[in-house]
Amino acid sequence: MATRSTQVARLNLTLRGPGIKRAALFKAFDDLVLADTRWQRNHALEVESDADEFDGEAIGFSRLAGDDLPAANLLLQHRPYGCSIADIASVDAKSLSSVEYNALVEDFLARIGTPAAARTGFFETEISTVPVRTHLKIRSKGELAELPAPLSNKRRL
Repeated sequence: MATRSTQVARLNLTLRGPGIKRAALFKAFDDLVLADTRWQRNHALEVESDADEFDGEAIGFSRLAGDDLPAANLLLQHRPYGCSIADIASVDAKSLSSVEYNALVEDFLARIGTPAAARTGFFETEISTVPVRTHLKIRSKGELAELPAPLSNKRRL
């Protein structure tokens, strides 16, 4: 069995748009989570982020487990150009795998992010990848062939 150090890409979501429309975006988030069965607002995360290392306004969400995804908390942070994911953490496990993390980003984007951006005139939803160093224990060449293909560095939706 060999151990190989590799980089696994994690997705990063950015919603770009004018700061003047931030309140409308946050209102759209609220409206969408009311209608969603998986995602909900988590105001406790926002209070924690104010006292933590995050600068500026943040908005917290929690996702219930289901659809092969774990329960998780997601924190979006306001930026001058819009907002982006500041953190995603599993509620039940110590850490999320890159596959779980990426699936949560894509689920949030599909259910909440893209519809909210469309309603409020945020003109760009961007997904980029961030490499994460990890160590894989590979027992055979077949396992190496089963690793996912690298993700593209950026895509705009």
